[in-house]
Amino acid sequence: MFDSEKINKIIKNTEIGNGFALSQGKDGGMVLKAFFGGCSFFINSKYNSENEAIDFAKEYYTPDKDLFVYGLGMGFHIKALADMLSPKQRMYVIELNCELLKAAFENTDISDTLKKDNIIFDVPTEFNEGVLRIKDYFNKNTSFICHEPSLRVMPEEFGEIKELFETYILKRRSFSILGTLLSDNEKINLTKNYENGGKVFKDRFKGKRAVVVSAGPSLELNGEKIKYLKDATVICVGRAFKYLKKIGVKPDFIIVTEAKEEVILQLDMEETEIPLFFLSTSCVGLEKYKGKKYILFEKYSDKVMPKEKQFTVETGGSVATTALSLAYIMGFSEIILIGQDLCYHSDKMHAGEGEGYISVKTRKKVTGIDGNIYYSPQNLYEYLKWFRKFAAKHTDVKLINCTAKGAFIDGFEHRNIEDFIKGGRL
Repeated sequence: MFDSEKINKIIKNTEIGNGFALSQGKDGGMVLKAFFGGCSFFINSKYNSENEAIDFAKEYYTPDKDLFVYGLGMGFHIKALADMLSPKQRMYVIELNCELLKAAFENTDISDTLKKDNIIFDVPTEFNEGVLRIKDYFNKNTSFICHEPSLRVMPEEFGEIKELFETYILKRRSFSILGTLLSDNEKINLTKNYENGGKVFKDRFKGKRAVVVSAGPSLELNGEKIKYLKDATVICVGRAFKYLKKIGVKPDFIIVTEAKEEVILQLDMEETEIPLFFLSTSCVGLEKYKGKKYILFEKYSDKVMPKEKQFTVETGGSVATTALSLAYIMGFSEIILIGQDLCYHSDKMHAGEGEGYISVKTRKKVTGIDGNIYYSPQNLYEYLKWFRKFAAKHTDVKLINCTAKGAFIDGFEHRNIEDFIKGGRL
């Protein structure tokens, strides 16, 4: 399906603005450079677009399914994928940026490829139309391929679609890097006969207050005050543990989720008094931790029987989100967050560390607790969305954010930690 009339009309009525610049590449072909989100990047290779496209196609092509591709780019990767299609395969292609469409059609010979019988090319111009097409193509059980440079220039009016694709890419990349390690870790951890932490502590703390401590830079602003909270159970993420120890705060529980061995550096492996929670896929070296250890299972794990699902955690992609889910399972009626910044407001990445902030290419603007606007990298922004959804879903528990400086989390009550200090906590 190739709607020549619609495409020609879009090309005729579209002007390529200052967000793009065309130039000749090293191979003699046309190169498109984009200027979006405060940075510049190339839509196609400035050296050899055809070779780059072939490498892209080899990486993402799958022979056993139809393909759904978001992003026309300059068309090179579409041509490369089309050349790999079997006679029975179809490829669905969507592009939402009309300027990009115009640049591609006027500077490459992509139209002949898109007119092939087994290729369906869509250019939705409205949000609802775009959502409808995308749902339709996903429902066809296709293999999804996203051309990331094209995604980065998706028009603002399609922001929800962009977030959906960015989330998919983030999860796919994480699994690609850690998939085998996660599986290998779990196989070994399951042979150790650890107690299921979700089951052991299910509803044990009903009517009680928990403080979930993360390692955001703002922890340096109010972390020391945790020691003065009365009758509060402190659950800290591994990365926050050494900083809490330094300032004289002893947590009641520690939780880690990382699969790599580096997680061991977050802990004092000689600690005997503080129980440790960890995911079934976490680093196997955690068995050397001398304190009590409890294993946790992710909600969708195939290692858990249906009747055991009530004891599983929602990981949300981070150790902090997992910690909140654990606190909920443990039955706390009031859960306070501290150090959960979810954005960059300083030159630090974590409390107790030196300067480490690095400008990120994919950033979201978020409103801070103080009303200021901050940048949030894609992973932290995904966690922020998870916290919002958690709050909307779990209205049976009081959720309070006492983070000193960071992103405002919808659904949480925002308070100063001083409001909860009622005498010493030893």
